[in-house]
Amino acid sequence: MTVTATPTPKPYEPEPAYCNYCTSTDELCKRYGSFNLARSRAYEGSNARLKRVIRKLRSGQKIKIGIVGGSVSKGHGLKDRRDNWSYIYAEYVRETFAQATSANASNVEVELINGSVSGTITQYMETCYREHIPEDVDLVIIELAINDQRLEYLAKGYENLIRSIFALPQRPAVISVQVMALMFQTITMGGDLHTAVAEYYDTPIISIRNVLLPHILRSTQLNHSDDSLEHYWFGHDIVGGLDLRHVGKNGHRMLADLLASFTSRVACEGWREDHLTGTYSEDSNVVGGWDWDPYDSDHTKGLLSSLPNPNDGEDVSEYIPRQLLFGKYDHTTVLQPATPFCRTTNTLVGMAAFSTYAHLLETLPPPFSSEGPDAFKLWSHQSNPGKVWLTGRKPGVRAAFKIQTSTLGRVRVTYLRSGSWGLGSALCWLDDDREKGQRLDGYWIYTNAHVANSFNLARSRAYEGPNTRLKRVIRKLQSGKKIKIGIIGGSVSKGHGLRDHRLNWSYLYAEYIRETFAKSTSADAANIEVELINGSVGATISQYMETCFREHIPEDVDLVIIELAINDQRLEYLAKGYENLIRAIFALPNHPAIINVQVLALMFPTITMGGDLHTAVAQYYDTPIISLRNVILPHILRSTQLNSSDNSLEEYWFNVDANGVDLRHISFHGHRMIGDLLKSFTSRVACEGWREEQSQQIGSNGKTSDVVGGRDWAPYDDDRLEGLTLSLPNPNEGEAVSEYIPRLSLFQKFDHSTVLQPAIPFCRTTTTLTGTGQLSSPYAHQLEPLAPPLSTEGPDAFAMWNHPQNPGKVWLTGRKPGVKVAFKVQTSALGRIRVTYLRSGSYGLGSAWCWVDDNRNKGKRLDAYWEYKDIHVANSHVITEDATPGDHILHCEIMKETKDPGGGTEFRIVAVDAL
Repeated sequence: MTVTATPTPKPYEPEPAYCNYCTSTDELCKRYGSFNLARSRAYEGSNARLKRVIRKLRSGQKIKIGIVGGSVSKGHGLKDRRDNWSYIYAEYVRETFAQATSANASNVEVELINGSVSGTITQYMETCYREHIPEDVDLVIIELAINDQRLEYLAKGYENLIRSIFALPQRPAVISVQVMALMFQTITMGGDLHTAVAEYYDTPIISIRNVLLPHILRSTQLNHSDDSLEHYWFGHDIVGGLDLRHVGKNGHRMLADLLASFTSRVACEGWREDHLTGTYSEDSNVVGGWDWDPYDSDHTKGLLSSLPNPNDGEDVSEYIPRQLLFGKYDHTTVLQPATPFCRTTNTLVGMAAFSTYAHLLETLPPPFSSEGPDAFKLWSHQSNPGKVWLTGRKPGVRAAFKIQTSTLGRVRVTYLRSGSWGLGSALCWLDDDREKGQRLDGYWIYTNAHVANSFNLARSRAYEGPNTRLKRVIRKLQSGKKIKIGIIGGSVSKGHGLRDHRLNWSYLYAEYIRETFAKSTSADAANIEVELINGSVGATISQYMETCFREHIPEDVDLVIIELAINDQRLEYLAKGYENLIRAIFALPNHPAIINVQVLALMFPTITMGGDLHTAVAQYYDTPIISLRNVILPHILRSTQLNSSDNSLEEYWFNVDANGVDLRHISFHGHRMIGDLLKSFTSRVACEGWREEQSQQIGSNGKTSDVVGGRDWAPYDDDRLEGLTLSLPNPNEGEAVSEYIPRLSLFQKFDHSTVLQPAIPFCRTTTTLTGTGQLSSPYAHQLEPLAPPLSTEGPDAFAMWNHPQNPGKVWLTGRKPGVKVAFKVQTSALGRIRVTYLRSGSYGLGSAWCWVDDNRNKGKRLDAYWEYKDIHVANSHVITEDATPGDHILHCEIMKETKDPGGGTEFRIVAVDAL
């Protein structure tokens, strides 16, 4: 006989004071508004680790908070350390959770260890952070977003830093905070590459840039000479000049407030999860925790034991992926923690150590190191005694050090680089291998730089934001008006491998929209119409869609969902194309809302793909991201770590065909999950919009409401004394702020005057053709070559062709060297003309020479062959960027020369476009 024990119900407890997010008692929401607080949460995640730390604090135990940051977090320009964001935040933690702890309240202790180092990047901190913060830290807050340049090796270093911190004895929680700087060559910096790593390891990001920059851009657009917001939020040098590298006292205070609001929100969610078993929770609306309740049909698949489930508990919620984000997926790799070794001068001030965790960087005695007056010595500049370097000045001077390596076998030197300090070069080598040494150049060109439950649903929201546009679309739908949803995606969204279009995630989502909001609309419910236009094209990237998307979806669309994360490679020019796509969609007549959907693929050389570069763009333009990868991949990695021969989860979530598991295309189960994640997110946004409207209506009637915020921004009382209140964002800006489109590209340098103008895209493409030569889209224009002699005629001429095994893909194809084709194109403001063509490493493709008008000598060579054997995608190549607005003729001719090892010369054109 089986006896089931009934848990003893917990007595009812009222919710703690910090469970007041955007209610009438939430002073931070009153000050900043729900819009700005939502924008600050660049990635929220499930926060299982942070909830554990808060539970420890609530129990009366001491916790340690370590700060790993740069000069901003070190307090550059602040007159009092108590104005530092980290100090303010630690005080908030003490006060908030001491009050929430009853018997042990007086014993609660929070120790803050600020291990920040000026002029330091992730590459240094990934091994040397333990020289600055203790090993038994409970919470680590990282602030390196503007110290790192936008370089891949620094993003990899950031990943190593995260993994190393997680391996510390207390398994600390990690929060990333991202400040902003406006003095570099681009607005985007290394922190935008950190975001994908943070999602992969489920570490939240709080961004001050997401909140402040739209207001700064808008104020300088309205008045080019207005620098009041910059003076207010940034620091100043000793003569009062504006320092666009370091936020000032007000920026520190905002960052602390954003962290405090976020932490209270997480603590409340954790409290509610902890009290689910209480007597009052039998009818509670709070559900989830780490539960995963599979679909009923999943039980029949024999896969239930492999699916994530409630019994995984902490093991799932704090799982550290066994593989690097920058590694290729497999079943066997399990990374072992490496013990970092570090000796550094960054723990010295005025030649004295300031960190109790540090080890002195000491040179070995002669003859390994030079001796005498020219030897390497610790030195600091008299104008900045806080920075110390081991410095040598003459050629031939040597320094040697004893080091210890661990599992990775990597040895590095961290050294100062500058474009204006007269720095030279050094040769460094290991043991006796001088011939294998590396040259280190201290000089560089940069003159301004010297450095699916609550858990799974939370993970899916890679960026949530305030969603003003989506709320507007939902209001339109609730009023009984028709809306159009356009899908811009690749082969996944097109439905590759699905037996029925009704299994596609986009169809499931559109059905949810109809059913959910038709029920919430009274008189007009029967008339509600939701038109779904799936404009997805297989093997297509952002570079094509940025100009040709209007060939696939109508101009009067209300909501556009973009799914291109795994089609784009992790390349900067594709991220820029993605930005152009976002800006072009926003310029459509209905000012549509945008949602980004990111799926996953595990057959490429790295797990990370182009979608991880999209994330920074999405945040900049305040467009939400729903990520399937964030939810599923940790469970796949964990299941294959427990059993490397287990591929049941891959077979479940991906397509299975005659060749085995297709790790490029998700299965119906994956489509269904995307549909569900989008449904949950949209319901969440719709509910928030309804509450905001109720708050406004109640307020207009003179009644009070527990819902506060919206787009309001109430400055601190002492802000009013600065004479800057009118320049601060305020409630009167309304929709103009909440749907503001930045006047600058994320990839441009900040200034006061540049205002990008919308360019009218021109596109002619073959992707709208069916195998029978008919246009599949009513919005499309035929790609037609000009008549002879501009284009070759006869049997060798370029002609529409599709492979017999794949009649759905059509290309304008030529095969013989010397065959020409020409097109009429129209340019607008940008003067750019491009050709989009198929690239493959196994299709026998050749090369073509393309030029504009009579400028053959200024033409460009387009190589259709590349080394990626398993990637066959359309690629766009710029032919010119200085064409005058108006009509032009684009010419292309197949070349004799080819890069294909087999001598192939076939060339397949997908589209021509212009801006």
